[in-house]
Amino acid sequence: MSSRRTAVLFAFVAVAALLLIPILADENSGEFADAGDVTVTSPGYDLSLNAGDAYSFNLIVNNKTSVVYEITLDVSDSDNLVALFDNGKSMISVDLEGSGHRDVPLTINVDRFAGSVTENLQITMTCTNTVSGTESSVLLTVPIQISSQLASDNQFNKILGEFRNPLPYPLNTPAFTAALSFLLWMGISFLIIGGIFIVVRKLFSEDRKKHLEEIRKDVSWLVFLAIVVYGISGALGIAGVDGYYVALSLSISAIVYIILGAIITWRVYKIAIPQLFSRVGDDIEGLDSTLIPLFNMLGKITIATVAFASILAALGFNLVAILTGAGILGLALSLGAQNSLNQFFSGMTLLLTRPVREGDLVKMKDHTAILRVKRIGMMNTVFHSWENEEVVVMPNSLVASSVITNMSSKNRAYRILILVGVAHGTDLAHAMRLMREVAYDHPNIIKDGTFDTPDTRVIEFAEFDVRLRLTAYVDNVENYGSISAQIRLAIYDKFKENGIKLSVPEMEVHLS
Repeated sequence: MSSRRTAVLFAFVAVAALLLIPILADENSGEFADAGDVTVTSPGYDLSLNAGDAYSFNLIVNNKTSVVYEITLDVSDSDNLVALFDNGKSMISVDLEGSGHRDVPLTINVDRFAGSVTENLQITMTCTNTVSGTESSVLLTVPIQISSQLASDNQFNKILGEFRNPLPYPLNTPAFTAALSFLLWMGISFLIIGGIFIVVRKLFSEDRKKHLEEIRKDVSWLVFLAIVVYGISGALGIAGVDGYYVALSLSISAIVYIILGAIITWRVYKIAIPQLFSRVGDDIEGLDSTLIPLFNMLGKITIATVAFASILAALGFNLVAILTGAGILGLALSLGAQNSLNQFFSGMTLLLTRPVREGDLVKMKDHTAILRVKRIGMMNTVFHSWENEEVVVMPNSLVASSVITNMSSKNRAYRILILVGVAHGTDLAHAMRLMREVAYDHPNIIKDGTFDTPDTRVIEFAEFDVRLRLTAYVDNVENYGSISAQIRLAIYDKFKENGIKLSVPEMEVHLS
């Protein structure tokens, strides 16, 4: 019987212990302050924040009586902390019912220039009994551990921020240690960069080493500036200067790094693009050096945009808000500048699809003259009139939407048609043979079979003559006009020598 009682007693104690564990844990977790009838508790874990962080938690206020209390909480700021309740102030008043509890949100903002220290957040709670009017106060202290990348505690007066300076005075002062570290950083960086170039030179073939040398000359001074900026930022921390100046140095360094990185990227890109085109241009149809200006422009716009956005981010701007605003502004601009945008994208289409290229001779549906393409811009295309050297400027949207006959896109050959009218009764076979002889005798007519050889045919029996046509290909479209004129003159002389008469309109008049 006694063993049964012992077992029951043991079970009772175990259950009681399990029930008391949460209570004991709550009483001992976090920071706790007792004002008699009212208690206030902070979170039950250590608060560790980084400089510049913001953190929110709840203060738990508990009323142990049945009387309503008016609770006033007042938090004191420090040099590194700013604490605000959810009303946006450092003080708040709440009514707490009897035997009730309330969670009061509190947000802590850590100064971005704070050092690595432990700050004690001081919270004063004043409790007023609404029945008796009595007041009681209690102070709650919440320790907060702050960590800062700007603090020089761990690297102060250490060579390269890692090693104790063993040199005698005055060579072991923070200023000398900072200067020595700056020089060491520069030396180590130059050794690493030089080693990388040496290794890369070993991997490059002889014909590409000159391009590597060109890149090295272009980017070496930029890399030197980047090393100088990095060394200055590190030296300030080693010298133990105020966190504000370290932060300012880091912000300036970030901007300088972004600008230098953009310049280096652009230099490398500008050198690499021609090499890329020379390697793959023969393998990909339509990809040749004429597209290099377009890719250079697109690369410059992309690099500049990314660099500008990165600088804004480094300065603390909200990129999401900026992009949203830019989108709205872009929509407004697009509505107001539809014609300009149409010209721009039409120019992009012409440069990418390239129905015409600079130097081509073209005919356009709504333009009777033959035009030579001089320049394809982003907004307009400039032509020269092939006949009288007039400058014709057309909007790219008009060029892109026109029917264009490219007279010199694939080769320089061009077919000419020469029409001749001979008198009725002429030996047509003889006349056509003479026309072919003239064509074959001309040095600029293609006769090797790569194109159709000169040919003639009868095309019409007109009222006053018989129309003959000579078809031949000239070897250069640039000279097709003068060659056609020379052949016409030679045909005229050939006909005159062989007694073939050209047609002359005749009219018989009968008088009664």
